Amino acid sequence: MALTRDAHTALEAAGTANVRDKLRYAGPGRGAAVPGFASGDITRGDIEDWLTDKEREEKNELRRRANLGIAISLLSMAVGLAGLLVALLK
Repeated sequence: MALTRDAHTALEAAGTANVRDKLRYAGPGRGAAVPGFASGDITRGDIEDWLTDKEREEKNELRRRANLGIAISLLSMAVGLAGLLVALLK
C-alpha cells in the first residue's frame, strides 16, 4: 500500500532516526501497525519502503556532492596549470 500524503508528511516531520526508533515497538510483519504518528498508524512495510527511499536519496546526494567536489578540484588544477604555463612562457 502506498503512503498517504498525511503519512508521508508525518514520516518526514519525524525524521529517519525517530522513525527507526518507532519501528522497534511494532510487530515483525510488513503489515504490522507502527503507532505514534500524527496521521495514525502506518504499516511497517510502508515505513521500511520509505526508509529505503530516504537512504537512496541520501546516497544520491552524497554521490552528487562528491562528483561536484571532483569537478571543482579538476577545474582548480586546470586553472593552476594554465597560470603556471602563462608564467613559464613570459
